[in-house]
Amino acid sequence: NTGNLIIGTSGKGIDFSADGNAGGMTSEVLDDYETGTRTASSVGGITATTNTVTGSYTKIGRFVTEHIIVTITGKSSGTGNPYINLTFTPSGSMTSTYMQGGSLGRNSIVSSVHHFGVYGAGAVVYANTIGGSYIGHASWSDGVLGFTVIYETA
Repeated sequence: NTGNLIIGTSGKGIDFSADGNAGGMTSEVLDDYETGTRTASSVGGITATTNTVTGSYTKIGRFVTEHIIVTITGKSSGTGNPYINLTFTPSGSMTSTYMQGGSLGRNSIVSSVHHFGVYGAGAVVYANTIGGSYIGHASWSDGVLGFTVIYETA
């Protein structure tokens, strides 16, 4: 009467199999829902006095929406193409190909960035130009960057 519905066994969930089935359907069980905040991390490839990556995520089934905030102050150097680790590892073709995506909300760090994308080797987000080139560390500066990325995980 006054509590939550609790699934008592791992891997079980709410079964929607009474619904009609679409072609290619593999499951009608919702077995995961999670919200949380990102563990404190930093932008890889950037050396700065302050280099933090914070934010929050919502995971429903296999789909994750992450809201990410990057803060950089006192940038002194960097190496390669800066990247941000995701909370979960992307699945499928995201682990071997570059997937465009992500909406840019606030940006005073990377002047030439137009969007973000997921590339799976390290389950990371890279800043990217419209033409598909990575934005190297020399183009990053002090400021705040906020964006949202949506991806599928195993």
